[in-house]
Amino acid sequence: MITQNVARQIEDINKSRQKIEERINLRHSFLESHLKTLSSINVARYRMDTKQLFDSFEQVQSIWQELVKRSFSSISSQFLQDDLPNIKSQLLLLNSNNPETIALSKRIDRFDFWLDSQLELDQNLYNRVLLLSGKVRSKLYQELTQRNVYPIRKYSKKYFLNVSDEIRVIPTRWAATIVSKVYDWKRNIAQGWRGMKSIFSEAGVLALILYMIFFTYRRFERLSELLENWVSKQTDAWGMKSRYVRFTLYLVYRSIPWFLVITAGYISKKLIKFTTVDELSELIDLVIYYFYYRWFLALVTYGSTRLRVDNIISFSYEFYKKLLNSIKHLSLTFLIYFMVLKAIDSVVGKALVYELSETLFILIITVLLVWEIYLWRESIASAYDKLVSQSMVFKKLSWNNQFAIYFLPYLQLVLLCCGLGLSLFARLASGTKVGARLSSQIFVHRAKMVARLSQDQEGQERLSDDVLQNILEPGTERLFAVDTPEIDTIYGRILAWDRGEEALSSVCLTGERGAGATTVIDEIVRRCTHLRQVVVNVREKYVNMDDLLKDITVADYDKGQTLREIFKSPDTAIEKTILVIDNLHNMFLSYPGGFKLLEEILSFASKKHDRVFLMLTCNSRSFDYIRKISSKAPVGDAVIEIQSWDINYIKRIIQFRAERSQVEYSFEDLGLALGVDNDLSVVENRYYQALALKSHGIPRLALLYWAKSLYRVSGDTIYMVGLPDDISQDDIRRLTYIHWSLLSWIMRHQKMSLNSLCQLGMWPESDVRYYLYDLFKRGFIEEMEYHFFQIESTFYWDCLSTLRRLNLIND
Repeated sequence: MITQNVARQIEDINKSRQKIEERINLRHSFLESHLKTLSSINVARYRMDTKQLFDSFEQVQSIWQELVKRSFSSISSQFLQDDLPNIKSQLLLLNSNNPETIALSKRIDRFDFWLDSQLELDQNLYNRVLLLSGKVRSKLYQELTQRNVYPIRKYSKKYFLNVSDEIRVIPTRWAATIVSKVYDWKRNIAQGWRGMKSIFSEAGVLALILYMIFFTYRRFERLSELLENWVSKQTDAWGMKSRYVRFTLYLVYRSIPWFLVITAGYISKKLIKFTTVDELSELIDLVIYYFYYRWFLALVTYGSTRLRVDNIISFSYEFYKKLLNSIKHLSLTFLIYFMVLKAIDSVVGKALVYELSETLFILIITVLLVWEIYLWRESIASAYDKLVSQSMVFKKLSWNNQFAIYFLPYLQLVLLCCGLGLSLFARLASGTKVGARLSSQIFVHRAKMVARLSQDQEGQERLSDDVLQNILEPGTERLFAVDTPEIDTIYGRILAWDRGEEALSSVCLTGERGAGATTVIDEIVRRCTHLRQVVVNVREKYVNMDDLLKDITVADYDKGQTLREIFKSPDTAIEKTILVIDNLHNMFLSYPGGFKLLEEILSFASKKHDRVFLMLTCNSRSFDYIRKISSKAPVGDAVIEIQSWDINYIKRIIQFRAERSQVEYSFEDLGLALGVDNDLSVVENRYYQALALKSHGIPRLALLYWAKSLYRVSGDTIYMVGLPDDISQDDIRRLTYIHWSLLSWIMRHQKMSLNSLCQLGMWPESDVRYYLYDLFKRGFIEEMEYHFFQIESTFYWDCLSTLRRLNLIND
């Protein structure tokens, strides 16, 4: 009887194995062909045109729908249950010493091992193809929608069928996975103790993972408290009394356990992939999201409690409770939002259901925010009244229209957020260049109102031309009334050269127009009284060295002869001499032929001289061009650039010039207009800060802006400080391309004569004269000596930025 049963069961095992092997091999070839197709489409989709993308989407769509229809039976291995052999459980109770029973038991063990391996391979392959088809389908769908092509028309019959398939496959995948594990556990139980060991081992791994997560939280919660006590003692010992530092450290202590729990979650995700339930690793992400949610709530709860206890921010218990409830509602909504999207993305990708879920949750979050704002309407109105002065429009709406009660809190919240944002930005940006620039722009905007009001007053007087010229001219006194670093650097090199310790014998001093390079030279010359000094101011009319020497000799014979001696034989000069060639840029394209004189001076500067120390001054923009055309002859042994002045230097030079010119001025009008009451020092500091930014730290330009901003009512002796009149933006917008082209040539060379502009040959001479006169009449350029024109000082920087924007100047 036993022999017949054993023989029958062995035959059943052989037949079942043959049937299962045929079915699985057929399925594997089918799935592998789909896998190759999907992989090739996924790689090639970046190079496809729209038609190819659409065809590929249709192909992937058919594969995906076919897999979805058979997903449960395939993932759960239900399709194989009918082909499994019917092995009687009483076999396990037979005498294990019987040879036939032992042989049958070994045959069953081999079959179970083979079947487990085949099922695992089949399930993994099917899951891989199912998930890959969903991912590729979603990527193709996104690519097509980005090209404004919709392969599935929204809200059509096909659309709802696809949505139904996507919704169905998500729970099906997880349900089928659980069923497959149930079948595995049934087979393991049927195998007896050996199968039970497999179940216990996997259950042990899962229990270990759960224990590791919760043990980590429980133990390190205590550790965080110990750390808090220890560091609290250390902060007392270190003298850290700041409440904000303590508050920050407190949040760090409270974050440690949650940080470790989340780390344990990521480790668990890696560990679970080594078990037969590796699909659950995707669910670990949802658990990690939950831990992030709890971490956020813990920080909010502990942080707000600490704020109340330490009196950093005082608020009532009702406010505290209401705030926590609102935060919990919003954070829970976001948690569900991310969990649902993650579950959808892990199965079908970011396709139809993903889009619908996003839209639905955005609607839910919007409704929730609207409801929370409505609940907080009284608190918002109170905070709004404290921070932002309520406008008459809102008051009228709130009193005269009952409907305004519903939308007024939202408008107030927007303005409240803007006010808080600006206040926070002002604190963060204070002391930075960005903050200083914005503060100055706001100050200038408000101060312009004062300037407009002052211009409307009758009998208003500005500074006379004589006084203005006296302020701008250095005169016999020192221009700076301060010692700039450039003066000390050059003077130190001259002393070292005089003692024979310095190998350099020439220096080129550069700076923007009005930066004071000429006066730096004057100050250095004033200090070097023990050396012979020869100062040459280069004029625009010089073409060659003979012109320069002849003109200087006519004005000063001794100076002219000294120059001839220096240029002829500099190393045989009787006395050590400081030779200053000021305004080197004036010979740059002033008249045709000016390059010859420039080359001679640069050649002289490139050689070392023991008896002559050469100092050159040149405008920064012209210096760049000179350096390009004189690469073989460097412009001096050393180049020193005058840096922009800071606020203190500009304030001191203005006070010095005002005292010298006997000009009394006051900031009272600005103080009254800006509502500063009696503290005019605040207005004064902000004015000088704005002046330094507007003048780019150039002293002459700062003096010009300040002098042009002064005004007084007829009969008063004290001038009020306002703002200088800027060139009208309407006038700037009326300038044509020819206007800007002429300005670009003048900007390149700093100065150009009418004849030089006409000799360019770009426009007829009559047009040049007309447009040049138009620029002069509008105040964009000013005429200098020898009929040269330069860009007006207050328009210089605006003109430069516009020319750069028009690509008429590239530097």
